[in-house]
Amino acid sequence: MHFIEAAVERGDLVEVPMNPQYHLGELYGGRWFKCPIDNSVWRLIPPDVPFLGVFERVVN
Repeated sequence: MHFIEAAVERGDLVEVPMNPQYHLGELYGGRWFKCPIDNSVWRLIPPDVPFLGVFERVVN
């Protein structure tokens, strides 16, 4: 998570509101981030044992 926070501080990622309708893989919530260079949106769902967590690109 430190990597993500550092990217936000540098402006490489911008935190954006999550879409509550999005549930790819039946995984809900998390924090969402947008890349200002290519406008891609990513979501971070932190680990919760035994789930390892995920950082993945949001599919439109």
